[in-house]
Amino acid sequence: MLRYNFKRLFDQRDIKQPLAYLISKGFSRNVASHINSGKFRALTISQVERLCRALNCTPNDLVEYVPKEGEQLSGNPLAVLVRDEKLVRMSDLVSKIPIERMPEFSERFEELARSLAGGKD
Repeated sequence: MLRYNFKRLFDQRDIKQPLAYLISKGFSRNVASHINSGKFRALTISQVERLCRALNCTPNDLVEYVPKEGEQLSGNPLAVLVRDEKLVRMSDLVSKIPIERMPEFSERFEELARSLAGGKD
């Protein structure tokens, strides 16, 4: 079964107030509330695009595939959408770094971000 995984994305991005965040990104209170609660019938393609821009992700990142019990994933093209990896919160990682090493961490993180963006600033 395919399903949206907004809570996971909000957690990964350390967004503690998803409703306020979505409203700040231009979603109406009603739509933001439905997305945040997971109680919506459908999202328009323009809403999916806005979510991708707001969360800096792709449409594939918005959904996850939950296989039926005993289902074989071999050869299933949806297998790439199974999200069984451990959730890593950057805030948890950062809290473990000694203050005196923060500049080094920040520099390395910025290098990684630049390399992922293709060297664009």
